Amino acid sequence: MTGRKLATAIVVGFALAGIIMICLFFLPPFGFVWFIYIFVVLALIELFRACKLIGIKVPVVTTAVCAAVVFCCTYLFPLHICALAVSLFVCLSLVALRGAAVTPIECDLNRPVGRLRNACASLFIALYIILLSSFLILPLSYHASQIPYSTEHGMEFMVIFLPALSDIGGLTVGATLGRHKMTPRLSPKKSYEGLGGSIFFCVVGEMIFWIIFFRSTFAHDWWKAIIVGLCGALAGTIGDLCASVIKRDVGIKDYGNIIRGHGGVLDRTDSILMAAPCIYFLLILFL
Repeated sequence: MTGRKLATAIVVGFALAGIIMICLFFLPPFGFVWFIYIFVVLALIELFRACKLIGIKVPVVTTAVCAAVVFCCTYLFPLHICALAVSLFVCLSLVALRGAAVTPIECDLNRPVGRLRNACASLFIALYIILLSSFLILPLSYHASQIPYSTEHGMEFMVIFLPALSDIGGLTVGATLGRHKMTPRLSPKKSYEGLGGSIFFCVVGEMIFWIIFFRSTFAHDWWKAIIVGLCGALAGTIGDLCASVIKRDVGIKDYGNIIRGHGGVLDRTDSILMAAPCIYFLLILFL
């Protein structure tokens, strides 16, 4: 990546982070749920278009409606994890049935193979997008008084921005110092130096976040911040590689072009999706 493209990518990243931060701190929690939902719908549309390129048709409208149901149940019901599990199970069943009912593309209607492929792809997309993004909703369901030493937005802030720091660190260090490729066949630009940059940015960033949101515990809980930062960086990198696997299989470079020259929504949120459950459960465990 050239210096100009790198600078543009960093500026775009900070601009998006600023928009998300403003919405997080000024919208009511349930309003931010719908803000996240917008990104989820855009990601579903991008995956729908990608699958269509290889003859797979998924029920994007049904999946989007199911995502709204799961988000509302997760946020509104008192037993948030249980509500997530039950609503997700019901919605997965509906998505699979609807996917099997979709007419296969370029396939004889009498052959069940096309319908089975559609159903499996629909299930995968529902799990990938709805389940993982639900862990962006769960932190919003906790009030500050329910978590000792926490502030109202601390958990949500970390779940979203820690993977973003991983992306920035990997992009910056990888573009300037990257020499040793991690997975040339999956993601030619990924390097071990970039991974080191992701880990460094995440660990330092998490320690700063911990001081901001959980200041009174930092003196004896600093090691927890290091663990969360390390795991967040690794999970974010795995999420990026998983998204690259899908892109290579479909034969595309980016999922979309909403951000011209920098891909689509899923290109910018793949690491957040994979890292969100990891960071959420670690914070619940440590707090």
